[in-house]
Amino acid sequence: MEWNFYTRFIEENYGASNENSFDGYVAHINWFKPIYNFSENRFLSFQGYLDYEFGSDLDNNSFERQYRTSDSFQSYLGFWLHDKKWALGYGLKVYKDMTQWKNGEILNNRKTDTTGVAHYFNVAYKF
Repeated sequence: MEWNFYTRFIEENYGASNENSFDGYVAHINWFKPIYNFSENRFLSFQGYLDYEFGSDLDNNSFERQYRTSDSFQSYLGFWLHDKKWALGYGLKVYKDMTQWKNGEILNNRKTDTTGVAHYFNVAYKF
């Protein structure tokens, strides 16, 4: 398990007022935990991460006040079957106001969809 807390430097952000500046913080946690061994080289693991971005100052103009947020959350929770050369996984990702865009706002005649749940099926080859 790893824990990190750091400030964010935003280089590019689609013309937002926080470009090329330090803006907000990130609390990050990731983990990898084998939970069952089938053999010496084959095991099942629980792995994932959690990112919480907060303390951003994205309210410098009316566009940002309407469409942007000062925080966002995302987390991936996955179960993976590992062997010596391959890994197969299934993960569930939950997110709220992804990349600091407000959910459900009408922008360019489309409703923003930045909060929800996603499923991931993964296949990986280990070099």
